[in-house]
Amino acid sequence: MKRFLFARIEAWILCLFALVGLLGLIAFGGLVLLRERGSSFAGGVGAAAHGLAELPLVLKRLREPDSRIYRWSKRFNEIPSGWSFGEVGRPGALDGYVLLSRIDGNRQRAVVELVDLSDMAVVHTWLPDVEELLAVVKELPENAEKLNWAQPYFRFVHPFIHSDGGLTIKNHDSPLIRTDACSRPLWAFSKSVFSHSTEVDANGDYWLVAHPDLKPDSRWAEPFSNDSLARVSADGHLVELIDLAEVFESLGHFGRLFPVNQYIDDPLHLNDIQPVLKDGPHWKKGDLFLSLREPSIIMLYRPSSDEILWMKDGPWLKQHDVDILDDHRISVFSNNTRNYGSGTRVEDAVDVMIYDFSNGEVTMPWRESFRRLDIETTFEGLAQLLPDGNLMVEETHSGRLLIMDKDGAVLGQFLNRADDGQVYVMAWSRYIEPTVGDALVKVLQKVDCNG
Repeated sequence: MKRFLFARIEAWILCLFALVGLLGLIAFGGLVLLRERGSSFAGGVGAAAHGLAELPLVLKRLREPDSRIYRWSKRFNEIPSGWSFGEVGRPGALDGYVLLSRIDGNRQRAVVELVDLSDMAVVHTWLPDVEELLAVVKELPENAEKLNWAQPYFRFVHPFIHSDGGLTIKNHDSPLIRTDACSRPLWAFSKSVFSHSTEVDANGDYWLVAHPDLKPDSRWAEPFSNDSLARVSADGHLVELIDLAEVFESLGHFGRLFPVNQYIDDPLHLNDIQPVLKDGPHWKKGDLFLSLREPSIIMLYRPSSDEILWMKDGPWLKQHDVDILDDHRISVFSNNTRNYGSGTRVEDAVDVMIYDFSNGEVTMPWRESFRRLDIETTFEGLAQLLPDGNLMVEETHSGRLLIMDKDGAVLGQFLNRADDGQVYVMAWSRYIEPTVGDALVKVLQKVDCNG
């Protein structure tokens, strides 16, 4: 062994090994680069090279907090965990309920809770079993991503509650599932996977962000996020599917898909569909407000005639929520994220911007309060103007929900911190008006899930 280790090696052999090694490194780097750019060149060999190059990142992630479910944040050291009354809040000052959706760090799983805002008490909890939910799924599109289809990671994103106490739920990129009040699945729609918001129109149909499989004759290279508008009936049947990229191209907006000479696999990133429920001076019942994150666009689309009625990019940036306030105003939850080449980050704080169709003006009434309270979520998040003029804001990735008055003072808040000290992510909560919430409480009190 000693003779082998200390044997003399001719210089030309060392040079040959160095040359072969250098060529191997160049080939390896080329395979990784091609794979990063979406090329399928070299097939499994290219995939293996890419996987090997990612090994240091995998090892790095193993040493860091699991960002799929929680964030460690020193921003909230002075804020109590769970529900609390804020700067000017007090018991009985708030009306209504919150359908709170979150990752429960103590249970290490997602939960949905109905919270009475008058006393911050949880009046009902749903604990759907993910394996039981997915057991009713009979077929899936080939592009279904199952990475987060496990109990610790499956969030119930923007759950919708029914008058019988049941829920319609999904995760990002998962089937749509309807449950009863005991969280037992009733049906699943899985011919497409869905993400982001769940909203209901005037006819009782769901409008959802869908990601169907690419068509066989598609021009797009894979992967491509084929964002579509899906209308699904209340009993789980597809009513309508609209390919958003085709809408942009057919109506002369192809440049919005690829504004630079570079292929982008997610050029629109549709994240909210808000149905118009009644006619107004600027829209009609059945129209849809759409939020497109990547181009920072809010648009008004009419499915019945395939028309883009209005489109505006900015001043909102990478927004995630659009709501109709009255017959001439909308609100936009702007994440205000920027990327200067060193990663995406929030610039100062998020904003809720009010756009007035009657005069084209944009106002930001809570801007200074948002900065004072350091409200930020890099991705996701929503805001809802409540009937009494208060504002509910969810910092989804920061694990905090706040209810503020017209002047920006905090009336109540929830911090999703567990006993381990970590702040866990939220999952798009929803405000429930008092009369609706009171009726739900009466129904849920009669539910027996043990019988």
